[in-house]
Amino acid sequence: MQEFWTTYTARTDRTNDLNDLVFINWTRVDPEAAIAAAEGTEFDKYPWWAWACHEPEKALSEVLARYPGQEYQKQIGNVMWGLGEFHPVWLREHIDELPEKWMRDRALSGYVKFADTDNPLESIEFLKKHGRNIPRDTLVALGREDPLAAYQLALELKASESNYRYRELPDQLIDSLAAENPALLDRLLPQITSPSGKMKIQFKQFESLLKLDPAAAEEQAKQLPKGWAREDQLAALAKHHLKENPEKAIEITALLLKDGGSQNSRFSWIYTDSGGGSGSGMGESP
Repeated sequence: MQEFWTTYTARTDRTNDLNDLVFINWTRVDPEAAIAAAEGTEFDKYPWWAWACHEPEKALSEVLARYPGQEYQKQIGNVMWGLGEFHPVWLREHIDELPEKWMRDRALSGYVKFADTDNPLESIEFLKKHGRNIPRDTLVALGREDPLAAYQLALELKASESNYRYRELPDQLIDSLAAENPALLDRLLPQITSPSGKMKIQFKQFESLLKLDPAAAEEQAKQLPKGWAREDQLAALAKHHLKENPEKAIEITALLLKDGGSQNSRFSWIYTDSGGGSGSGMGESP
């Protein structure tokens, strides 16, 4: 590795990924040599981070002993990031032992670099406790195990956020579950009480059927009563046929218009506890 290092630093095609690969392999066999070679250069962050990949506790104790002052926060922070990135289980068990808040924050930043698909529930509880964003793929992994729990959490996160961060999370979860395994939606649908939530799931189920059996999807859409669900499914059906069979697409569009379906006819009404309410839109509610 030492001989290779001299050649490598002279190359012009170095990238962060290659740097990562070099130091992950070098610190596996000789971390001290890797640290010495990188010290004082543009590469000095890599060996401490990479050492945490192989020996987290040893790298942590060594960096704290070697760099005790605040001026060395950078190298300590590199180990912290590596602890979170490479050893999520270890961090969940030992985060309270890290002596400074900034160290814990740095380790948490490494933790969320990748979604935790092995222990999604533990990760979600851990991240909520420490006020960190929950990666969507971690939530999807929970959805594979427990679709309802994942969907309820997505709704909870959406309701708790005042900004855009989780605004689309419930819909994104449904999209991801439908793409991975539509049968997961079959488990989720009976547990959903929200009409809009049910309609979104049913539409995703329709899209899956449309890919597999367009004729069956058409029959299903035509059997629905007039309303938003029928409109959306007929529109998706027309779009499906548009390129290969435009005559069929026009036929379905004509049926949609005959029903009076268009987004302009949709009407939203919000009821109050007293029985009154207010609404917006045009036309009548389906």
